[in-house]
Amino acid sequence: MLMVNASDEYLCRWFLSTLEGPAYEWFNGLPEGSIDSWQDLAQRFLTHFAGRKRAKKYFTHLLSVKQQHEESLRSFIDRWTRETEEVEGADERTLLALYQGALRSSPYARSLITDPPRSYAKALQRGGLYADADELHNHKREGGHPPKKTNPLPASGPSPAGQGAQGRHGSGGQSKKDRHWRPRLERPGVALTHPVGTILDYAEKHGLIEQAPRPAEEILAIQQGGMYCRFHKNSSHNTDDCITLKKAIERLIRQGELSQFVKGGPRKNTWVNTGKRGGEPSAKKREIGRLSDDEDFEEPPPKKNHIHLIVGGNTGGDSATQRKKWAQSLYIGEVSHVPPQPKKQRTEAITFTDKDLPPGTESHRDALVIRCEIGDSIIHRTYIDTGSSVNVMYLDTFKQLKLDRAMLKPIKTPLSGFTGDSIDAEGTIVLPVEVGDGPHHAKIDMEFMVVNLQCAHNLILGRPALEDLEAIISMKHLCLKFPTNDGIGYARGNQRIARACYLKLTRPAEREGQRIDTITAAVAMDEERPHAEPAEEVEEIPLDTSQPERVLRVGKQLPQDQRDAILLVLRSYAVVFAWGPDDMPGISRQVITHRLTVDPASAPVKQKRRYLSADRRDFVKGEVAMLLSIKHIKEVKYPTWLANVVLAQKPPTFRMCVDYTDLNKACPMDPFPLPNIDQLVDETAGCELMSFLDAFRGYHQISMHEDDAEKTTFMTPEGIFCYLVMAFGLKNSGATYTRMVAKIFRAVLGRTMEAYVDDMIVKSRQATSHADDLREIFEIMKEFRLRLNPKKCAFGVQGGKFLGYMVSRRGIEINPEKTQAIINMEPPRNVKEVQRLTGRLAALNRFLSRSAERALPFFQIMRKATSFRWTTECQEAFDELKRYLSSPPILSKPKADETLFLYLGVSTSAISSVLIREDEGVQKAIFYISKTLREAELRYSPIEKTVLAIVHTVKKLGHYFQSHTVHVLTQQPLGALMRSPTSSSRMVKWAIFLSQFQIEIKPRPSIKGQALADFVIECTARETAVANPGPEPDDTWTLFTDGSSAAKSCGGGVFLISPEGFRAYYAIRFNFRVSNNEAEYEALLSGLRLAAGLKAKHLRIKCDSKLVAVSDSPPAVVAVEGALSVGSVLSRYGPTLWCDQPMK
Repeated sequence: MLMVNASDEYLCRWFLSTLEGPAYEWFNGLPEGSIDSWQDLAQRFLTHFAGRKRAKKYFTHLLSVKQQHEESLRSFIDRWTRETEEVEGADERTLLALYQGALRSSPYARSLITDPPRSYAKALQRGGLYADADELHNHKREGGHPPKKTNPLPASGPSPAGQGAQGRHGSGGQSKKDRHWRPRLERPGVALTHPVGTILDYAEKHGLIEQAPRPAEEILAIQQGGMYCRFHKNSSHNTDDCITLKKAIERLIRQGELSQFVKGGPRKNTWVNTGKRGGEPSAKKREIGRLSDDEDFEEPPPKKNHIHLIVGGNTGGDSATQRKKWAQSLYIGEVSHVPPQPKKQRTEAITFTDKDLPPGTESHRDALVIRCEIGDSIIHRTYIDTGSSVNVMYLDTFKQLKLDRAMLKPIKTPLSGFTGDSIDAEGTIVLPVEVGDGPHHAKIDMEFMVVNLQCAHNLILGRPALEDLEAIISMKHLCLKFPTNDGIGYARGNQRIARACYLKLTRPAEREGQRIDTITAAVAMDEERPHAEPAEEVEEIPLDTSQPERVLRVGKQLPQDQRDAILLVLRSYAVVFAWGPDDMPGISRQVITHRLTVDPASAPVKQKRRYLSADRRDFVKGEVAMLLSIKHIKEVKYPTWLANVVLAQKPPTFRMCVDYTDLNKACPMDPFPLPNIDQLVDETAGCELMSFLDAFRGYHQISMHEDDAEKTTFMTPEGIFCYLVMAFGLKNSGATYTRMVAKIFRAVLGRTMEAYVDDMIVKSRQATSHADDLREIFEIMKEFRLRLNPKKCAFGVQGGKFLGYMVSRRGIEINPEKTQAIINMEPPRNVKEVQRLTGRLAALNRFLSRSAERALPFFQIMRKATSFRWTTECQEAFDELKRYLSSPPILSKPKADETLFLYLGVSTSAISSVLIREDEGVQKAIFYISKTLREAELRYSPIEKTVLAIVHTVKKLGHYFQSHTVHVLTQQPLGALMRSPTSSSRMVKWAIFLSQFQIEIKPRPSIKGQALADFVIECTARETAVANPGPEPDDTWTLFTDGSSAAKSCGGGVFLISPEGFRAYYAIRFNFRVSNNEAEYEALLSGLRLAAGLKAKHLRIKCDSKLVAVSDSPPAVVAVEGALSVGSVLSRYGPTLWCDQPMK
């Protein structure tokens, strides 16, 4: 923060707010009057803390800085530069010599010797070039293409020996093992009607096979007429000659897909044996969940989080008792009578070596996804999850295994962790599972919980399966190993499948249903938004006798002369009313147009077509014909953006909208501000006559900018069209409309008119001037071609609903519909209904005295959302709330330059305030404010809570404090505390914030007026009482004591309160030296003598000495001859005396 032209006093006070710890204690220890100026304080501070300045090291410190073995040259140069900035006393030659000695042996270090640099800076510059070269080399080695003569290994992988062979022959010719994995080019015998390349195009288009975008290598091969396989992404053969692709197509044919490409009709049960168990899986087994033979056509996944922990199931039993015993069995020893088991055979050690590492970079961050066998099926996409307490099988996998639901065993315990909520399982089933990729396999029975969820995986093997397998997992090696009778078996993770599953899990799903619901909700919110309407009876008067169906609504209570004047204005400006779309010319493009500032980096989106039912198609057809006739839309060919129409329910028909979700995402938010609702309501209240106006299809009266019109294109059964006017649903349409209103009504806004988006109200302080005010506004509408909807307008009324409030000459009243909604509510039965209640209360906060305290029981229920309980306290608060709302207050509006008053209320858990004005000696409420205290605010002292109530009120009602002088009425010494330089930094910050307003602290007088009768003023917090050994009697006195011991004087204070509220104050000055504890005891003795003299039988003591408060039998302290000891005085009260700790 930069302070300009601040006085020395403010600088010193601000400086104190930045101190803490020893610096704060040093400042408080300065003698009074010892600082003359800000410069004096700064010099003293620097002198006192000069020893804490961090001194620079000598350059010999650089002898200990060495380049580590695994440290890159770039990171070492950065670290060396930081170290040299902290030393002194070294010239360039010294730094160069030390720098050469710190480098480890490398081409760069040798170049500094063979070709010495001219300067130290040149050496660092050369190091930067070598670091760039190292990073480029590492990037090519890790992410570059493999040598042309070497074929990559499939992700399903050979044995470790095969990986080693690849490493030895990676840069030269092919080994025998490499040749084993070369793609086969001969064709097996399934007769197809089209080349496999054509079938691949069809499969990609229909989502049967997912392919990445064409790489540059494919484009180059096509241009040069060379070989290229789009399935394998390499140039070793052509797509039509690829046998692997042919096998993938055959597998899809066996699954019922692509049967139209088989000559002579679809073939069934076509199996091809391609290898043995150790290499590729046997084709005689059905494969579930495999993406392709080589699993290499998925694009890399985005970096997003993965699935969460899965808990629940029947691991510890299927009932609460069984699970409790299972949990306690870990801590309770049990004596077993089962005969001892024979000694297990010693198994071979399980180790992981570099041969087990997967190909590629070391930090792969991939999940462990393997394959296993169940019966005659091979299950791919089997996810190993050590965080899952059960083994999970998805229902789709269960069906593909052709298992019967009758085999499922019912289970009551749900699973948690899939979506954050619990989910009930379909049942459990035990199946034989065979795991292993090499020559050694393990076959065990596993219990699976079957769940009906959609997921990228087929199975999840959790902790039970891993324990039964006795498996050891290494995520670095992406390998699972387990002992078998024949040796160590292993199952390798498939990185391609893991990343494909990860991509599928993190890929945003098409949420058409959600998008439609969002649009429908937006339309419903717009329809239910409180529109301006009169609160009194109106009559319909024909605007033109030749067209009696065209009527306007006028207030019934108008005097005849005012009624005639208003009707004359309405008939003179009949052109401003639109009785149909044809009467709406629209606002000129020179005045305003709606722009779409689409981000150039956002790619245009063409939504997938959605189909409509017959009745909806007919409605859309009619809407399109109407919009075309009034030239609000036009037909478009070859659009870049394309959206669907959505029909929202608007009984008895629909409302046609467009799904501009994708277009809105590409547009930034228009920051044009909306008016403050509270200010608009205040400016409207107190007027004698009002007229409520509503624009006819307000958004459609603003034209789209010519360059942006085609971006609003939408598709219908009749064709493709775009809007020429601003459509509902565009992101910044509300801001554009507000900007238009502010522009054309600039001369009358705030004077005779108020507007919030398309809700407009004409107001008149004097009823006789209302006709002239209407004429002025109609003239503006006529000039700018803005048209009104006569069915929603009302003229010459004395009050009505505006922005959710009832405004009239009397003031601001609560909306009776909102109060009736709460009064008619039944007691909530769940947390959701409590949330509905608090939401309705939030709309009435301006009228609710101490609303936070009234709603505190409801907030406590929502904090305990897992265990709903409607207590007696909640019911009492609910009933009290209904009683209060049955006769709510009427709020007043302040006059210009009027002094306002602020009352404060503070409790242990909430702060409240009410802003009032005085009208002929009667206090009238303007605004109620309340706030629930949270976390650290609950621990504030009562004085801090009081100041916080002022700060919160000022932030909420800043427009009142900016234009009025406000007197804060309180019994607390707030002014002196906020001006004190010893106040806390929090108080100083608040004091500086409040200093910009005209706020005066005044003692609180008596409360006048029924409006404040319900507002309880409490400037001291109600502290939670300490647990007592028994109930406290009604005639208990309260004693506050405090003692002080200083070098020059000692003393104490006593404050005694009777049960009736009588207060006695007693100050003590000791003429002898005492310690702090002795001073506390002496003050306590004086208080006890005072209580005994006033015949107090039951006494509660509050003091600020923990030693006194916790002493059951305090030692006798005799300060003067004849004084009573504490113990002797306490013995008079016996069990009817309590000692508490201090009030902080």
